[in-house]
Amino acid sequence: RELFGILCHQDLLGAVRKILVDADDIRIFPNYSARPKTRFEVHDVVWHQDAGLRYDGGPNTAPIEERLAAFGPGVTVNCWTPLIPARVVNGAMKFVPRSHQRGILPH
Repeated sequence: RELFGILCHQDLLGAVRKILVDADDIRIFPNYSARPKTRFEVHDVVWHQDAGLRYDGGPNTAPIEERLAAFGPGVTVNCWTPLIPARVVNGAMKFVPRSHQRGILPH
């Protein structure tokens, strides 16, 4: 219930609506998750683009058009919400500047 309250918070939904202006609906992806981020290697998440991966974490080889229809700009928004202080030592989110301009890269 607590996670649902965060995911459905009106401020968050309002921000997402500003990004997904053409969306009829906003829905929570059915496998939303809470992922531990600690300094331990077992919790490492390697660099990736969501559209570059299959549901099981393997490389997505579907046609680019299909992946963009499911994960492209204006279709999907991921909201990362740390539940503990986000620091370099415990795996703060890293972004590759302007990577969204390079399209979906091979994984």
